[in-house]
Amino acid sequence: MTAPLTQAELERLLSIDEVADYIGIPKSSVYRWRVSGGGPRAMKVGKHLRFRRSDLETWLNAQYEDETPGAAAEVVTG
Repeated sequence: MTAPLTQAELERLLSIDEVADYIGIPKSSVYRWRVSGGGPRAMKVGKHLRFRRSDLETWLNAQYEDETPGAAAEVVTG
């Protein structure tokens, strides 16, 4: 189990390479999400794309699926 992130760690700006490495995906996927509007919030710092760690964590938490695909919802009758 890892320790909770400190406020300084949550606000640290990450490069696109760091984001891709952190979530284990190709950098091109992060760029594609940026264009389609489906990825984590980002900002331009000069010509560089940067991500707040807190925004990345918020986006990652929103990616959880509510239930296993194909599982039928249980109906309760009473």
